[in-house]
Amino acid sequence: MTYIIVKDRKTVIGAPFASYTAALQKANSLFGDDVEAWMDLNLRVEENRPVM
Repeated sequence: MTYIIVKDRKTVIGAPFASYTAALQKANSLFGDDVEAWMDLNLRVEENRPVM
C-alpha cells in the first residue's frame, strides 16, 4: 500500500510514498505543521487507491 499527499480536491503532490509516516513528513516539510493552514489548503495524506 502506498500513500499520497492531496491538496484541494484532486491535486496530488509528489510521488506515492511507501508509508504514511514518510508522506506525512514530506507534507510537513512542504507546508509546515499548522493545522489551520492544512485546513485552508484542504491538505491531507491518504491511501493511493485506483479511481473507479
